[in-house]
Amino acid sequence: MLRKGYRTAFAMENYNIYDEIGRGTHSSVYKARRKRSIEYVAVKSTAKGRMAKILNEVQLLHKLASTYVLKFYNWYESSNHIWIIFEYCIGGDLLKLIAQDKTLPESSIQTFGHDLVCGLHYLHTNGVIYCDLKPANVLIDEYGSLKLADFGLARRIPTTESLTADTLQPGSPHYMAPELFEDSPVHSFASDFWALGCVLYELRTGTQLFSQRDFNELRHTIQTVPIRLPQDDMSEVFCDLLERAGILQHPFWTADFDLAVDALPPQHLFVARHEETQVAPTPTRPLDGRRSPQAAPPPSSAAPQEPSPTKRSSPAKGASLAHLDVLSSDEDLAARVRPATAPEDDARGNQLTHDASSSPPRTAPAVVLARPPPSARLPTVELPTKTAAQRIFTTADCVVRPIVGCADIEAVAVPRWKEAVLPVVPAASFKAPGQLEAHLEQLYLFLRGDASASDKHNALAYLCSLVATPKIANVVANSSLLTLLVKLLDRSTSSALSTRLCLLLGLLVRHASFIGADALVSEADVALVPVLLRVLATAADALERRALACLGELAFYLSTQPAVALPTSLSETLVAALGAPDAVARHYATQAVCNVLTSPATPSALVQRFVQPRVVELVLRGVRAVDGNPTLRVATMQLLAQLLRHSPLDEYLARVVPELPRVWAGVAGDSRLSVAALNVLNCVVERSAAPVAVEAFVALPTVRALLQKKEPDDEAFVQLDAGRFRDPGGRLATLVQGKLLLLVYFGLQASRAFALAFVAANVLEDVERCLHATPTYVSHSAAQVVSLSVRIALELTFTLAAPTPAPELPPLLEKLLGGQLLRLPRCRQQFMAMLRANAHEELECLVLGTTELLKQPAMQASTIQLLLLVFAHSDIVTDGADDLWFDSALVEVAGLLYEPLAPDMLVSCIRVLFNALALLPPSAARDAFVMQSLLPAYVSLLHPGAHDIVTRFAVELLHDLVRRDPAYVVVLHRLQLVPAVLQLLGSAATLSASATQLVRLVQETETVPLAELYAMGLPGTLAHAASLCEKEALRGCASDVCHAMYAILYAHYLEARTPSDADLLDFYRSQHCVLVDALPTLLQISGQAEDDAQDQASRCVSLLCQVRGDLYHNRELIEALAFPQGSHDEAPNKQ
Repeated sequence: MLRKGYRTAFAMENYNIYDEIGRGTHSSVYKARRKRSIEYVAVKSTAKGRMAKILNEVQLLHKLASTYVLKFYNWYESSNHIWIIFEYCIGGDLLKLIAQDKTLPESSIQTFGHDLVCGLHYLHTNGVIYCDLKPANVLIDEYGSLKLADFGLARRIPTTESLTADTLQPGSPHYMAPELFEDSPVHSFASDFWALGCVLYELRTGTQLFSQRDFNELRHTIQTVPIRLPQDDMSEVFCDLLERAGILQHPFWTADFDLAVDALPPQHLFVARHEETQVAPTPTRPLDGRRSPQAAPPPSSAAPQEPSPTKRSSPAKGASLAHLDVLSSDEDLAARVRPATAPEDDARGNQLTHDASSSPPRTAPAVVLARPPPSARLPTVELPTKTAAQRIFTTADCVVRPIVGCADIEAVAVPRWKEAVLPVVPAASFKAPGQLEAHLEQLYLFLRGDASASDKHNALAYLCSLVATPKIANVVANSSLLTLLVKLLDRSTSSALSTRLCLLLGLLVRHASFIGADALVSEADVALVPVLLRVLATAADALERRALACLGELAFYLSTQPAVALPTSLSETLVAALGAPDAVARHYATQAVCNVLTSPATPSALVQRFVQPRVVELVLRGVRAVDGNPTLRVATMQLLAQLLRHSPLDEYLARVVPELPRVWAGVAGDSRLSVAALNVLNCVVERSAAPVAVEAFVALPTVRALLQKKEPDDEAFVQLDAGRFRDPGGRLATLVQGKLLLLVYFGLQASRAFALAFVAANVLEDVERCLHATPTYVSHSAAQVVSLSVRIALELTFTLAAPTPAPELPPLLEKLLGGQLLRLPRCRQQFMAMLRANAHEELECLVLGTTELLKQPAMQASTIQLLLLVFAHSDIVTDGADDLWFDSALVEVAGLLYEPLAPDMLVSCIRVLFNALALLPPSAARDAFVMQSLLPAYVSLLHPGAHDIVTRFAVELLHDLVRRDPAYVVVLHRLQLVPAVLQLLGSAATLSASATQLVRLVQETETVPLAELYAMGLPGTLAHAASLCEKEALRGCASDVCHAMYAILYAHYLEARTPSDADLLDFYRSQHCVLVDALPTLLQISGQAEDDAQDQASRCVSLLCQVRGDLYHNRELIEALAFPQGSHDEAPNKQ
């Protein structure tokens, strides 16, 4: 047993280490040679922090010995590293081969694929699942053979206990099967063969099958997006290999696999997990005769199965094996519109076949052949409690930015000072009581004295470095030192000294958390604010900037103090500075006003000083400016957003509307600018009284690109400096996406043209991805967009029911509802959640809306296709409201069955009814619908003039109804439909498994008197049907026909044994003459392969011989019985 620390690094001295031949994220691989030997090995060095992964790899490898698995020799442990000795493969790995050759011919793929299949089979037979098959992990030896390497993620076949303790990564995402992206994934042989398909594709094309860089997008693609193989680059047989489930017997391989396929160990946990997802009673094959890709390989299958990378459904996704998908094959009309229980096409012809063993027993309860929705495992996103309008501004929008010392506005360094000329000894910290006060007192006395101007500059520079600490800033701001600094500024005649003082005072205000009101504003005009205003009046250049920056900090501080009123002169000065010619001064003023409006503590009276037409016009002038500092553009846009936030007047919104194209241009820029621009757009579009033509400036390709952007920019963090400015820790990229979704929401409300463009651009595909975003702001915004899209679709159903709807509306409904909301898994889930909640009668709107559409001939075809999607999954079932369908919409669908419509239209109607009846629970309304609306339509559906394909599908539905409730035979008898049912067996075009089983049900229920069935020609019908079954090789149908024939012969047999009514016996003999004529057919059926048809035909022959004793005198019959299956040529010659 391997044990950590068992081997030491001293053994590594036995190896000579040469060149590095490979490097991964956590390890390096070197070429090495064992001393005193010519054998080369590969030495893998990895950090000891990876011990768990290494132990997992070593424990598996030391038990494996195969030519297809990299040979493991030994492992050693040093103080910092783990060293593993492997077999040396001179050819490198497949990834390097792909990089060099780009693509490989299919002949090479045959050789490589053979090795990979054999290697995986060896692992599987030993109970090991590889879990990390990818080109980088497959090595090539000197003979060109492949070897599987890197077993760090390999696992034993999972059990419940091992799954709970599993801490390893599920695999490499680009090669993971769909079910491995779910919570608590269960690995299986199937997931290894999924990865094999990905590797074979990459070898052929040189590119990954799934190349998305973003994890969420990759997961979405693998689980939901269908993949089209490049037919031009691949042969048909290779494409077929990637799409099939079975691979060992596939014609692509030129060499046979000599593998013991019966030795595979069971996968109990995987099979149990897989069986939980099965809703249909029996698996069926897809229309092309291949195994359904949803079916995972059984643990003891006859061959390894390869879940196709081109077919996404997986066991863990909950897909049923019942073939109910409305998107069927396009090979012919029957395939396009086949109901769920329709028999599959035989690969040898166009006749339908049936396997009796796949039918439920007659005593079995009714089985709902329903498939759970693809989003069954997806959590529903709850709608936020706030409306979209209330979510325009978030807490991240209420964060203020510093003004003094802000590098985004102006790069102003803290001045340097000289220790030699300071009046105090600089201190790194002030821990002793009174030390700080004494230190500041010395500075106060020095600045108050007769020191030279240069010495005072130096002392002020030292103070600038001190007040950057909030604790010191609070002491200085509430001491006589502040009063002295204000006096020095007021009396200063030196521009340089005044500039230095303004910088120091600005830093002080920025970092202090409390400043006495008397020091800032007073009636004597000796406080800081009036002094700064006087300095600013005559200042220029740097002094103007420093003074304005300090005033901006003061304005924000005073706006947060409810006991202190902001001087009117200060607010007027800031407003005037918004139009200053100096861009830096304008930037200081813009940020100051923006901070005041952003703070939730700002009084409403103070807000109204800034929310005025003059300010709006000055800000719009800044928006129109093309050139300038990008950070000034951000501040300007933020200020405009805050002005609109506080503005109650539509007048201001109207002024902004012409500038919306310029505002939209900022959305694609810096993340901060994007957030501010989206705030402006959302305010205007949502609050404007007049409709805003959103489609005129919003570029939907840009919207999609931003919604697909997952990784935020390096600068896209809300990083603010210390002091009163706190960092909320938010990522601006998520804000951009959430606010962009809100803009889409408001745009859909404001403009029909935008809604048309929104649907045409398939933006809901990106909204779908945002529904599972981790930040709730994004997912909530996406949920609101989906909710609004649902409401639009429901409203369209009533709008289109008008006599003359707008021509652009029908395509809008078809694509929005049918192409997006009902097809995208998460969007459909949100849709169905709204229907189940029915908070605003959404279900009634959908049912009644589709009912009205079905009354419009121009909308009937598209509405039927929508209903096919609605009833494609069981998530449409609600609690107690399902009868609405039977009372309205489905009645209209049944009414269409009387119309002379095209066959494919009628078949689609039947499919809607089939799925609805299979999904919706039994109820009185359902029974009333079937008896009053559906079954009477069969007078038309079973009419001899009906199209054969329509008749077949109608029979499928009728058989399913009678199978679930045989009491419907009474209704069929009352409607005189039983003769039409029997006639189904008289033609090869209408003979099917459902038809023969339906006749058996009619016969076995004994609802129709036997005499009436004979009067309808039942014996002759059965005899003719048996002949057709034998001719067309329909074994399943033949079994049902022989069953029915045996039932009437057995009644004859019982009557013959105890004759009580001679007339009845004569009646049987006369009616069963036609069955005697069918004896050759029955003999042919009984002489074929052993199955139920052979058994039933033999029993019929036996009963016929017993009830018709004269048959024993028929020499030809005796010979036929003695020499069946065409062996009559060997019979003795008649003499």
